[in-house]
Amino acid sequence: MYYYHFTYYAGHDRVFRSDHVFGEAGDLLGVGVEYMLVLGDEIAWKEQHTKVWKSNLPPEILLPGLLSAHSLTMVHRMVEHRFTTYKNVVPLRVGDVGELLK
Repeated sequence: MYYYHFTYYAGHDRVFRSDHVFGEAGDLLGVGVEYMLVLGDEIAWKEQHTKVWKSNLPPEILLPGLLSAHSLTMVHRMVEHRFTTYKNVVPLRVGDVGELLK
């Protein structure tokens, strides 16, 4: 499963993979004060910018189904066809995560 990490990790795109499944595709997860969007089993650029995600804290589902399957497919296609990153595309669909959680 692939996850897009919103906060502290440095890097170009902050996409991580994990053998453990936390939530379902489209869910917004919280890990401490950090946020992750579950991207699903397929992403646009598997060969780029994916590292194994490990955390001592178990994630919790903050907003289940934040992105529908159709919205998530659109995000993947935008990344792939526009040769851009999840960092650029996810905010167009999700907006400000802090505002969403208020």
